[in-house]
Amino acid sequence: MKTLSALGLGMLLASSAFAQPPQKPNEVFLGIGDPGLIWGVHEVASDVADNLFLGDNVTYGDQQGGFQVALGYQRWLSGWSSVGITAGWAGSSKTTFINGVDHGKDDIQVLTLMGEWRAHWLRRSAMDLYSGLGAGVHQASHKFLTAPTGGDEELTVPAFQLMPFGIRAGRDWGGFFEILIGTNGLLKAGLSRRL
Repeated sequence: MKTLSALGLGMLLASSAFAQPPQKPNEVFLGIGDPGLIWGVHEVASDVADNLFLGDNVTYGDQQGGFQVALGYQRWLSGWSSVGITAGWAGSSKTTFINGVDHGKDDIQVLTLMGEWRAHWLRRSAMDLYSGLGAGVHQASHKFLTAPTGGDEELTVPAFQLMPFGIRAGRDWGGFFEILIGTNGLLKAGLSRRL
């Protein structure tokens, strides 16, 4: 009976210790990943417009860029919850050919700003497993060169993010990997620092 009581008391103390926020409740991170679902929508819309107005006369060179850089901040609210903000930038260009003639670069720039909430469902001193939700705004600017639709377009829409799974390994300095669904991409990895 004493052993069972001691075991129960030990589990209670351990669980309350795990429920405390980290000693350093602020975290900054820098990551790189794919550009997200909205990126593909812009590419498809551009290709459809080109084919609709110009037929098979438009071709493209290899795409340059096309990844996202994300910078963010998280603040722990409790041992199991944190909130923060993430800003992302993605850019890409490809050479546009009309009837085989080089007409310059077709450029897309995408900016995203999102508030995020994370649930930390398994946390140890050097490892953290988490999931999260995010919402914010997404702005894309597209400079395209094909006539008659050529020109600049800007689009601002609501942004969303679901993070089914994230893992961070390390104490003060750490590396992370996230699986995402939404505007900020599908995969992201990088480095973080707790302050």
